[in-house]
Amino acid sequence: MFAHIHFTDSISRVLHYHEKKLEQGKAECLHAANFIKDLKQLSWDDKLFHFTRLNSRNERARKNTAHIDLNFHPSDVVSNPRMKDIAIQYMKEMGFGSQPFLVYRHYDTPNPHAHVVSTNISPDGKRIDLIRSDFYNSITITQKIEQKYGLSPLGQKPPDGEWQKENPVQKVEYGKNALYPSFSRVLKHVVPKYLYTNLEELNVILSLYNIIADRGREQSFIYRHGGLVYKALDANGKKLSPYIKASVLNNKYTWNELQKNFLSNQSLREPHRQHILDTIDRTLFNTALSPPAFQQKMKTRRISTVFHQDKEGRPQNIWFIDHETKTVFDGASLGERYTAAAISQRCVSEENYQQQQLKQQERLRLRLPSL
Repeated sequence: MFAHIHFTDSISRVLHYHEKKLEQGKAECLHAANFIKDLKQLSWDDKLFHFTRLNSRNERARKNTAHIDLNFHPSDVVSNPRMKDIAIQYMKEMGFGSQPFLVYRHYDTPNPHAHVVSTNISPDGKRIDLIRSDFYNSITITQKIEQKYGLSPLGQKPPDGEWQKENPVQKVEYGKNALYPSFSRVLKHVVPKYLYTNLEELNVILSLYNIIADRGREQSFIYRHGGLVYKALDANGKKLSPYIKASVLNNKYTWNELQKNFLSNQSLREPHRQHILDTIDRTLFNTALSPPAFQQKMKTRRISTVFHQDKEGRPQNIWFIDHETKTVFDGASLGERYTAAAISQRCVSEENYQQQQLKQQERLRLRLPSL
């Protein structure tokens, strides 16, 4: 079991997210604690009013909404009454037992999990602040709950590596894959084996599996204290809100560890530079390929080509990931002939490429003997 604690500045946005899940049939509200009305009698307005009534008592507090995720191992069978009891015990031991809070169970991922929504503004207007020791205490509380209810400890593997055999390293699909084991397997496959020299290069590799390593904004607590989290990406490469701290993963691929890799990988990857250059030139030699066709051709040679475009859709950056030598290079670092703009110029448009393919098919057809 793992509890993720997050504070935000909009109770209405958080409530709207969960209520929308209710409408879609992807969630249900299990419990309403310390409200005037019973759960079945609570309307949207009742829920919002009760939280905003307390939040208004401390207008200086910018982040006044507590949003807590309680995540369980995929093998755990957690009934609704048990999940409600676990949420109540967790909130009580974290010092939120007297606060109003709602417990929502979601069904959009394979692993059982609940979201608890509350406010960190108490009736007297004082803010309930959590310090570093409280977050460590959260781990102690979840471990105690695991023992009490016979739950699987965080990161525990199924017997005989069953899960690993049935789930090879693959793209993370939020809502289909359990995030913690999926992240762990991808990171174990990428971080210690590939040669990258900065966070951007590492994220290009991780993006192939719909993952990104994120340090947060420069002014954020995570960034200022050398923290790192891993997030899932959707099909369009957009960051999704759930994340896992690097420090809680079994492999602990933290920012400090990655920085060591950045330095050591600089010299280790250099002997493989020429292999990528030769493969690019061989792929484009004496042939007309569109950018997608070029990517596909490179893929057959075990090199992934990742284009990033600007807002106008023009190629801005390009990276080459060699899965044979486990190296990644920014096109610009390979030379002027290998930048995103240069590669695009060495290719033809998709329309021209398709026309050439049709002409080639027609020539082949005419050469075939009639039956």
